[in-house]
Amino acid sequence: MIKKQMLMSVATLGMIALTACQSPDKPTNVKEKPKTELSEENTNEETLRASAIKKTIYGYYETMNTLNGEEMFSYLALDGELKEGSDQSAISILQEELDEIEEETLVEQYTLLESDKDSAKVKVSLLLVEPNLSRVEVSELILEDGTWKIKSGKYYDLVLQKMQY
Repeated sequence: MIKKQMLMSVATLGMIALTACQSPDKPTNVKEKPKTELSEENTNEETLRASAIKKTIYGYYETMNTLNGEEMFSYLALDGELKEGSDQSAISILQEELDEIEEETLVEQYTLLESDKDSAKVKVSLLLVEPNLSRVEVSELILEDGTWKIKSGKYYDLVLQKMQY
């Protein structure tokens, strides 16, 4: 019984010490604003943004083909893993890769902006559907040393993005 009380006392002291270490330095007389629904939405948006950035799409610029009027890459990759795209368009390859990571992630648009012998710019729109949040990320990917890298990304509300198409 005494051992149990001692363990509980040590655990309580440990939790108090841990909380004290983790709390930021700020005046004690300042009251925190209560969290509202808006702050929860902001948290969801930050989480969504972070998860979208992790889904950086990398590709290897091997050859460019035209199939049914759409540009197609022979090789595409996600997170650095090279995938061969024999008879599939760029959209379907990306779709399969993204579906494996997150079922709610869909590729909305994949268009070639410009290309030359050594480089290419690609505009990618990802439709990320969350339970209460639908956002579209439009990123410009640039080929550097055989690897696609995101140059910029901007988020739009789904409705606004649809109007821009």
